[in-house]
Amino acid sequence: MLKAGGEKVVVPNDRSDPLVFDVQITPAPPTATPAANDPPLKRGQTRYVVEYDVPPREVYAANIHGNVGTDELGTAVLAFDQNGESVARRMMKVTVGVDERKANSLPNAGLIFTLTVNLPQGHNYLYLGLWDMMTRRMGMVNAEVQVPKAGKQPAASGAER
Repeated sequence: MLKAGGEKVVVPNDRSDPLVFDVQITPAPPTATPAANDPPLKRGQTRYVVEYDVPPREVYAANIHGNVGTDELGTAVLAFDQNGESVARRMMKVTVGVDERKANSLPNAGLIFTLTVNLPQGHNYLYLGLWDMMTRRMGMVNAEVQVPKAGKQPAASGAER
């Protein structure tokens, strides 16, 4: 792949190196307006926001114009109850732009995007996936979310990297 100025960029091919990211799961504010593609809440469900935080160094920015390159990431949230039954799933494709100069000067910066998921009350076990569609690198995070009965304050457990 060619960059501005005739430099060549080699696409990494090490799929064994996991894509590292952080995730935070929090209840959606009750006053938040759902996005157009959010499914409606059913009785006994609470909407949660899954926030992905991806370090720019984990993203392979292709399609470079000047200093800014773009990449496509795929995300998935698969939720299961305590019996292993599927209770929710959401998937999304995200296109991100990375300015190489800014990414190099701000090493602790992150690419942040969110996805919502409706979870039923009780114990929910989430598998959160993220993959880079260019390099095919993938990362997974497991989390447990205890959704209380309606009217009580929802809580989420910490997620691992």
